Amino acid sequence: MGAYLVIIGDVINSRVIKERQKIQTAFQKALREAQREYESDIISPLTLTIGDEFQAVLTEATRLFALLHRIELQLPDVRFRYGIGIGAITTDINRRAAIGMDGPAFHFAREAVEQARRENRRFVFACATPVIRRRVDLLFHWIDAVTGTWSREKQQILHLIRQRVTQKEIAARIGMSQPAVSQHVRHPLFRLVAQSQEVVQDELNLLLGTGNE
Repeated sequence: MGAYLVIIGDVINSRVIKERQKIQTAFQKALREAQREYESDIISPLTLTIGDEFQAVLTEATRLFALLHRIELQLPDVRFRYGIGIGAITTDINRRAAIGMDGPAFHFAREAVEQARRENRRFVFACATPVIRRRVDLLFHWIDAVTGTWSREKQQILHLIRQRVTQKEIAARIGMSQPAVSQHVRHPLFRLVAQSQEVVQDELNLLLGTGNE
């Protein structure tokens, strides 16, 4: 029985969001478009579940941050918290919707999102190995602490740099001068965040059995 990565995404302060029907429609569209773009990484699709949550089951984590950013990019007025769990799934995989399944991967993801809610964090990670759990969760916490106050434009620059888009093209896409983009990219914390995200994804892939030592 292999390991899977389960994401539970939860809208922060969903009760105070105005035009809820409009947001729900945009939410569904964002999940559909992200599903199409990252389908090869996802075994049970991005699914809107109870309230303002979504779930998905992934087989690898190489593009985890890009996937989440893709969803957030479509919903600029919505902020998310994420519970991420890795473990076994003890029921059949539902390849049509991320519902009706059970197992440690779901239990860890639920535990993680509840902890994120209690501690007002955006990312919490849980798995069965305490040392790895602490190490990866600390990296998630550090990334969030640094990027939590970043502007939407700076988040977008990070996303595009990860996709190997040139600074010139980034500047054209987001309406910023190339020197301004370069200034962000050359900042030491920017590089450290990008490297930390890659390390997190590598650690998760090792747990999933898809990475290399």
